[in-house]
Amino acid sequence: MADAAVSATIQVALQAVVSLAADHVNLAREFPEELERLDKSAAMIRGFLAGADEDKHSSEVKIWLKQLEEEVFKADNVLDELNYENLRRKGDQHEPSKDPSGCRRFGTGLQAPS
Repeated sequence: MADAAVSATIQVALQAVVSLAADHVNLAREFPEELERLDKSAAMIRGFLAGADEDKHSSEVKIWLKQLEEEVFKADNVLDELNYENLRRKGDQHEPSKDPSGCRRFGTGLQAPS
C-alpha cells in the first residue's frame, strides 16, 4: 500500500519535472548534461517502481523507500518554488506600463495630479 503511494508521488514529481523542463526549453541549451542526468534518473526510478509494487520487501528496502519518498517530497517542493518563480516572472513581464511620473495607469482614464 505504501509502495503505491510512493509510486504515485514519484510519478507526480516526474511529471512536474517534465512540465517544467518543457516550459524552459532554453535550459537544454544551457544545461544539457544536467537534463540528461535528470532523464536517466527518471528512467531508473520508473524501472525501480515497476518492480517495487510487490508486497514483500526487506526492512532495508522499506527504509530506503521511505527515504526516497522524503526526497521526492523535497524535490516536489523545489519544483513548486521554481514553477511559482516562473509564473511570477511571467507576471512581471505583463505589468501595466508606468507613466513618466512613476504612477501606473490602470486604464481608468485617471492620472495622478500634477
